[in-house]
Amino acid sequence: MIATINIMKLVDFMSHRKLIMLKFIFSDYHYLLLYYIKHINYLKEWVDKVKKEIVEWIIAISIALLLVIGIGKFIGTPYTVSGVSMYPTFNDHDKVIVSKISKSLNQLDSGDVIIFHENKKDDFIKRLIGKPGDQIEYKNDKLYINKHYIKEPYLTYNKKINDSGANLTENFNVSNIKGSKHKITIPKDKYLVLGDNRANSIDSRSPDVGLVSKEQIVGKVILRFWPFNNMKYNFKPDNFK
Repeated sequence: MIATINIMKLVDFMSHRKLIMLKFIFSDYHYLLLYYIKHINYLKEWVDKVKKEIVEWIIAISIALLLVIGIGKFIGTPYTVSGVSMYPTFNDHDKVIVSKISKSLNQLDSGDVIIFHENKKDDFIKRLIGKPGDQIEYKNDKLYINKHYIKEPYLTYNKKINDSGANLTENFNVSNIKGSKHKITIPKDKYLVLGDNRANSIDSRSPDVGLVSKEQIVGKVILRFWPFNNMKYNFKPDNFK
């Protein structure tokens, strides 16, 4: 009898111990589950934050690309000078910024340096000498715009080294230029351009170029940014009106 009672007590004790152990086990799982749920929520919040930042970056990059494309198409674009037809104002491989909007706003003036499409492959850099309606004449190596003598300080160096005995710029007027229709004034939407290095420049004097149409013009050179030690802006002499 006593043995039976002891066995029953032992069974009750073991059952109670199992219950306690199960309680601890389930309690641990409960806390572990709560831990994982908490960190899953943190992970979800982090993922949502990362997604938001990625979307914001995509939007920012897209806007930046649109601005770059817009600026390049409508406002300004970089160019690399090829050749020495504008020396010493520009040298071979100089890098410049060309303002396209200057053409759109009709802000191209005599004395400005411009870029234009000579053909489908080649772009030229030259100095704009005459605009539509202008009378241009070179006589005795001097420029006359609408019968007014205009000094050309950008020619000083080339005149100094000119040892040919001839004028740096030959005598001519608008009527001698291809595209003028033999008139002494520049026609509508046409421009006369010359290189500063007159002895080594293919420009409006050449029948291959002649007067340049407005459609050919890319824009006005507003800045040389390379080489850095020769950075400069505003290439129009002050004496040009």
